[in-house]
Amino acid sequence: MNTKKITPQQTYLIKRVLTGILALALIGLAFLGLFKTTPPALSQLSLKQLELTKETALADGEDAVKATITLSLPPDYSKSNLYLGLQVIPSSLITPEFTQKGFYKGDRKEAFVLVEDGQAVFYLKSLKAGRITYQPYIAQLSSQNKLQFKKLSKGFQIEFAEF
Repeated sequence: MNTKKITPQQTYLIKRVLTGILALALIGLAFLGLFKTTPPALSQLSLKQLELTKETALADGEDAVKATITLSLPPDYSKSNLYLGLQVIPSSLITPEFTQKGFYKGDRKEAFVLVEDGQAVFYLKSLKAGRITYQPYIAQLSSQNKLQFKKLSKGFQIEFAEF
């Protein structure tokens, strides 16, 4: 039997080569996105509860209705970037100062609000009198960085009265 003993230099070289191969494999997996967790589809989300402080307000641009919208979320949605927006219907009752591309923004810079702990809060106000329907939409960036939207329920109405 002819057996050769592995020297410490050879052991060191083998460890370095294996470590390099493992590092390349992990980088390759990360590049392919195999470690990326994608949230469940928007189709799994729904409106759980809507709370309004009142159903009528003055159309003076200051009297506001607080709308708290609670979504029914699966457990793995806790850390996802999920946004909620309210489309204003009809377009004839849109107050330009409080909307962005047909969605209510109020005093915020953006119309879609980050959903935190399954909830989003809006302070709804208008300068135009009439019955406004607010249609909730949820939005989320997909794993391909494309924005996905879903319309929730049939919306809700607020009556803004002349003052």
